[in-house]
Amino acid sequence: MINKKRSLRLEIFIAFLIVFVVSFSTFFVAFRVVVDRYIQQDSNNKVIAARRTVRSISRSFRDSNLYFQSTVNQEIELSKVVTGGSDVNVALINASGYVEWPVASDAYNNGHKVAKLLEIAEDHGMILGDNSLTKVSSESHDYIVSSIFAPSLSSIEAASSGNFYFIYLDISPYVSFAKELDGILYTAMTAAVFLSLLSSFLLSDNLIRSIHKLMQFASKIGSGDFNLRDLNMQTKELDALANNMNKMAYKLSQADMEQKTFFQNASHELRTPLMSIQGYAEGLKLQIFDDPEPAFDVIISESKRLTNMVENLLSISRLDLVNSGLKTIQKSGVHLQELLDSVIEKVKGTILFSDKEISLSAPKEEIYVFGNDSDLFRAFENLLSNAIRHANHHIDVSVEAQGRQVKILVSDDGPGISEDIIDRVFDRFVQGEGGKHGIGLALVHAIISSHEGSVFATNQKSPKSGATITVQLPQYSTDKQQRRYDRPNTNP
Repeated sequence: MINKKRSLRLEIFIAFLIVFVVSFSTFFVAFRVVVDRYIQQDSNNKVIAARRTVRSISRSFRDSNLYFQSTVNQEIELSKVVTGGSDVNVALINASGYVEWPVASDAYNNGHKVAKLLEIAEDHGMILGDNSLTKVSSESHDYIVSSIFAPSLSSIEAASSGNFYFIYLDISPYVSFAKELDGILYTAMTAAVFLSLLSSFLLSDNLIRSIHKLMQFASKIGSGDFNLRDLNMQTKELDALANNMNKMAYKLSQADMEQKTFFQNASHELRTPLMSIQGYAEGLKLQIFDDPEPAFDVIISESKRLTNMVENLLSISRLDLVNSGLKTIQKSGVHLQELLDSVIEKVKGTILFSDKEISLSAPKEEIYVFGNDSDLFRAFENLLSNAIRHANHHIDVSVEAQGRQVKILVSDDGPGISEDIIDRVFDRFVQGEGGKHGIGLALVHAIISSHEGSVFATNQKSPKSGATITVQLPQYSTDKQQRRYDRPNTNP
């Protein structure tokens, strides 16, 4: 099943809408809870205040010695007084549960309405005289009702006259007002949804246009166009992304140029020995040499040179993968003095019949580095071979431990490195005077970099002559049983 893609503009609008709806819903629910609670509490307080007023006025009637024709007449007058002074209405109910006041002819209210309301209240569990508060609905109106015993108006000793006061408050105006507020809020929500749509469109427009620019830039990079672009993004994060893409384009441009240069130089360097081998092979076939031995020597020599060059190129390619994290190499603790002794022993064979000599100066304490034994051997072999080729008489190798680093210096007493290329001497196919094919030192740099180290070249100061290649590698400690063998890409 193919997932349908949504536009960023729609995503932003949905996010705006969700945030707004959730916020509005939360506010609306909280608002309604507060309003409903306020209406309920205010209505209850008014009914309770009316009950107190009934009791207070009844005491006033009794204490003032006001006499009416009957107790019922007194209670009716009291009901009229309370009803006329507030929003709360008071009805008089006799002991049999019938409405004594108001009656149908009364101006204050309709007795049938009170009777019906009383019936509904009793259906909701209200018992006459129980002082409870009950919420009921009648004829599309909501009421808070309560009832109390009618206090005796003629005798202090009698607690009640046997009748009841039915107290009720119509809260429909409050409920209607709350519903009007709901309507206003719903209207505001509709307007806010429209505004959120408009806001999301305006806010996303600049963002989407910026992203389209980045997409076009990425497309250009993908097609091989690495030209830098001034995108001038308004958004901080997108501007940072554009800068990073420019950096990436610059590095890809450099890598592309280096790759093309590499292939051109490699082709040239490989073609030279191949043409030499081909020429001598064809001469041997046509029997144009009186003595074929020199031709055989040239073919063997050029073949070895070609083999060494191909091996170096393959090693550099492998180490490029290692340094980019696409491949790992096996590493272990390597005894540095033993490694250098082995390298010197091997290259000494090339100076047996010359007046050149190699000396090694190293501390007595054992020094270990964490790395690949074969790669490190090849790196130092290339360094010593390079030094032997340029030295007049002496090649000095010294080892210095400096904290967690170890420094290896390979010096010769030759003419030194030309100042024109000393900063580029480790680049591929950069050849100094007397160099072979410009790959040896590039391989050294790749190997040392894959071991978290560094390498650089300097010329010795007068009166001394010659060049010094300095290699720095992190030491590998064995004091705390940290020797970890065959663990790829592990730093000490």
